[in-house]
Amino acid sequence: MLDISAAIAIMKGRRPQRPEAAEGLGFTDELWIMVERCWQENLDERPEAKEIVDCLESAANAWDKTVATDGCR
Repeated sequence: MLDISAAIAIMKGRRPQRPEAAEGLGFTDELWIMVERCWQENLDERPEAKEIVDCLESAANAWDKTVATDGCR
C-alpha cells in the first residue's frame, strides 16, 4: 500500500486488523486495545501519554518474564 493510500484509508476510518500471529509475538490483547484507543477519532477518547507508557512498560515486563522462564528455544 502506498503511503497516500494508507493515509486516505485512515481518514475514512479504516484501521489495520490485528495480525493472527500477534499474540505469539508478544502483542497481547491489552496492547491491541491500547493501539485501538490511540486510533480513536475523538481526541478526548485517546489515552494520555503516561497511560501509554505504563501499558508498554507492563507489556515489556511481562515479556521479560516470559523470556526469562522460557529460555532459548
